[in-house]
Amino acid sequence: PECLCDNVKTGACVNSSTSSDYFCAVTREVCDTEPIGNGGGGATFTYMKATEVETNLGVTCKLCDTLPPPPDVQYLQAGACQRRNVLENSFELSRCALIPNDCNGPGEEFVSPKAITDSGRSTPPGATWCLTGDGVQGARVGRCTAQSDGRLCAPTSDACRFSQGFQPNDDNCNLVFDLEQGSAHSTTHFGHCSPDQVAFQYVPDQESFCAWGRQACQANDPNAKTLYYAKADTGFSGTLPTCQCDDVRTGACIRDADPSDRYCAVAAEACERGYSFVNVRDLEVAVNGGPNMICYLCRRLPDTAPPPSSAGIQPAPTPFPFQGPTTSSANRPSPPTSGEGGLSAGAIVGIAVGTLVGVLLMIVGAYLIERQGKDGETGGGKPSPGLMVGEVPAGTDGSRLMESGQTEEDFTPQRKSTLV
Repeated sequence: PECLCDNVKTGACVNSSTSSDYFCAVTREVCDTEPIGNGGGGATFTYMKATEVETNLGVTCKLCDTLPPPPDVQYLQAGACQRRNVLENSFELSRCALIPNDCNGPGEEFVSPKAITDSGRSTPPGATWCLTGDGVQGARVGRCTAQSDGRLCAPTSDACRFSQGFQPNDDNCNLVFDLEQGSAHSTTHFGHCSPDQVAFQYVPDQESFCAWGRQACQANDPNAKTLYYAKADTGFSGTLPTCQCDDVRTGACIRDADPSDRYCAVAAEACERGYSFVNVRDLEVAVNGGPNMICYLCRRLPDTAPPPSSAGIQPAPTPFPFQGPTTSSANRPSPPTSGEGGLSAGAIVGIAVGTLVGVLLMIVGAYLIERQGKDGETGGGKPSPGLMVGEVPAGTDGSRLMESGQTEEDFTPQRKSTLV
C-alpha cells in the first residue's frame, strides 16, 4: 500500500487518571516530557500503541489529517536588458538578464519577465527569447577572480572564497558554461544549503539543496532547522561541487493582491511593483495557506557548450530593428588560434623564407660590387678620375688606345656591303 502521512497510524499519550485526557504521539519519550494532566494528584501520561488506542479509546490517531496538494513546480524565466533607439523611437534588446544589476551597459534598463509576458507592456522585439530555456541559460553571471577560487564562474560573491574578488557580469560566464579560453573549468558553479556545517560536497536529500546565494538558506519559521551555506568550492580535484543550473532552486515574486499570480526569481530586485519576494524555504511551505511552490533556475542542461568565441548573448529568434556598431567582447570575433599569437603555421614559414632570401640577395650584391672593384685594379690600376666604380677605362677590354693623329672615325665600325 502507499503509506503517506494521512495513512500512518500512531499511538497516544494517555493520562493514567482519566482516559479522556490524551493526545496522539509517535514515541513513548513524548509522554515522559509532558507535565501532569488534569488535577495533578500524581497522575502521569503513559504511552499506548496504535492498536491499543483503537481498542481502549475507540479512536484512531494518524500522523496527519489530510495531505496538501502536490507543489506547483515552475522554472525561472529571464527578464531582459533594453536600450532606447532614438532614431527609431523604440527599444532594442541588449541581452537576457535576471536582475537589474545585470543591465550595466550605456542606457540599459531592466525589464522583468512579468513585463515581457504582459501584453499591455511595450517591450523590445525578440524579448520573448529570454522566456525560453535557451534564453535563460545565456544570461550572464560573474566570476570569482582570485586564484584561490580558480577563477570560476559563479552567481554571487557568496559563492567565492575571497568574496572581494567577485566581478559581476562576465561576458564569458553564463548560467551553465564558463566560455573563457584556457579556463580550468567548463561549467558555472553554485553553492548549496545543508544542515551540515562543514559540508563541502552537495549530497541531494530532502534538506539540502543547491542555491543561488546565502539568503536561500534562511527561513521565516523559527522552528525550521538551521541550514548552512557552502560556497562553490571545486575541491582539490577540481570536480566539486555537483550543483549546476538545473539543480539550483530559487525564490519567487508573488503578487500581494493575488497570490496565484507569481513567477520564479533569484532576488527581490526582479519583482514588479506590488509583488513580494518569497525565499526558497518559505516558498515550499504547504500548510496554513503557504505558497506550496518549488522554483528551479533551469529546466535542463544543453548537451554541449558553445565555442568560446560565441560567449555572451544568445541570438534572439527575431532580428532587432537596429543594432548599430558595438564593441562588446561578446560580439567581437575571436582571433585565429591555429598558430602562436594568432598566425597560422604557413604564414610563419613564409615570413621566415622571405627574410632568408632577402639576406642572401644583399650578400650576393655586396660580393659583386667588391669583385668589380678588384677587376678594375688588375686591368690598369685605379679607375680614371671621373669614372664611376666598375666603369672600365679605354684599353682594359683589349681594344686599341687612340694614338696621335687618329680621330673617332678611325674607331667607328664600317658597314659591310652586301651583294645582291
